[in-house]
Amino acid sequence: MEEVTSIWNGFSLEEIEFEIGDREYFALLGPSGAGKTLLLETIMGFNKLKRGRIFADDDEISSLPPFQRGFGYVPHGGALFPHLNVRQNIEFGLRMMKIDQTSRKKKSDEAMNELSIVHLEKRSPENLSAGERQKVALARCLVMKPRLMLLDEPFSSIDAEARQSLRNLLKRLHRELETSFIHVTHDQLEAISLAESVAIMSGGRVVQKGKIDHVFSSPKSEFVARFLGYENILIPDRFEDEGDIIRLTLNGKDLLCSKGNSSANRRIEPAGRHKIAIRPDQVMVSKNPTACPNCMRGKIIDFSDLGPLVELTVDVGFLLKSVVTKNAFVDNQLQKNEGTFWINVKPSSLVILNE
Repeated sequence: MEEVTSIWNGFSLEEIEFEIGDREYFALLGPSGAGKTLLLETIMGFNKLKRGRIFADDDEISSLPPFQRGFGYVPHGGALFPHLNVRQNIEFGLRMMKIDQTSRKKKSDEAMNELSIVHLEKRSPENLSAGERQKVALARCLVMKPRLMLLDEPFSSIDAEARQSLRNLLKRLHRELETSFIHVTHDQLEAISLAESVAIMSGGRVVQKGKIDHVFSSPKSEFVARFLGYENILIPDRFEDEGDIIRLTLNGKDLLCSKGNSSANRRIEPAGRHKIAIRPDQVMVSKNPTACPNCMRGKIIDFSDLGPLVELTVDVGFLLKSVVTKNAFVDNQLQKNEGTFWINVKPSSLVILNE
């Protein structure tokens, strides 16, 4: 995609650019209202471009209608035809292409077997679970042999067990079909469990993109950091570049940060107002001091039980959020929050933000 701009009902996509590799699983990630669905519909050809170009392989397809793009589209909720049964829904696109009945049946049989939904072939959509409807919508795409699969929030409205089953199914389909996938979601765990690359959206723009591991470990801005779960956003008083390590001062305490974890592409200014971000699961709490360079005395001032996890608020001269397992919480007697504990943050866990 090159500088794609599109406007629908007063909302605009602004200069969207990214490239999806051959057979890549790509996630469009962002909060509700970021423009993810509008972008997916624009790629599909449902919305006209104000400017920019869309390519598939080396062919520009910006002006092609949806049915000529060769893409498979699973809209939010599946969007099955209520007056057609499962087999008829799956064969709908084949009918529109005037594929003969014998070939249609063969293709739909293959798709239903692939997704283990043969037993549902005569059911109407109203008699299917949310997970079953998603599988039927996937089967409707598969029979068309698409060169790109577009999935809009495929895990919405389904329970945890069905979500796990569908996640495993998508992994298998991606591996076996050897085609590229674009998967829209607002769920970070969903994206990281499936995708190889990601584009994070906000307000109709892509605010960061890249390999998913890199984006999750090196957010560029406070928005991206907070969206990805970096709850600790702090403004140090001073930075000092010491070669491979950056020393920063925060409320009179020195902390070390690995230089490779700076997302800033410019020189770190000693008195600059760069922010740092730390994920709560990277803030460790122990009864005794450790060899960690950033080991600080602190107190637990609050905690919340999250089932298998416990969220802590700790005071080390400034406040930090920490998340520990229930076992660690009990073993270290953290529930007895009187007294001093030791708070440890590895230098590699601090990220200096660019924006």
